[in-house]
Amino acid sequence: MSSGGLGPVVATAVVAMGGGVGAAVRYWIARVVPAMTDGHGMPWATLIVNTAGSAAIGVALHFAASAERGGHESSEFLRLLLVTGLLGGLTTFSALSGEIVELVRHERVGAAIFVAGLNLGLGVGVCGLAYWISGVITRAIG
Repeated sequence: MSSGGLGPVVATAVVAMGGGVGAAVRYWIARVVPAMTDGHGMPWATLIVNTAGSAAIGVALHFAASAERGGHESSEFLRLLLVTGLLGGLTTFSALSGEIVELVRHERVGAAIFVAGLNLGLGVGVCGLAYWISGVITRAIG
């Protein structure tokens, strides 16, 4: 994957800055959400960050595609900072995988299947919906 006009050191620093912020946001959501939910060990915080991050990625992809269709270059700096860094640090497939394994280990196979399906279904669905809505809004405001 190219980092455009950015050198590899600068591109890495940009991703690290965004990723640090995204990971910190995920950490705080993981601390706050369990206190507000059912207390049965369901990984709701992961669902929230993955769904919100998927929606944000859908919006970012729409605007990048629109810029390219309009003959403009999408900003490699913003893609690295926001999509790869911030949203990559916020969303977390590895944490989701670990939480699913823990549910199975505690013999909560039904909950594990539910969590896996819900995260995948919402993530892909919300990403596509956000992409589509971004297009509708862009066309409406001209």
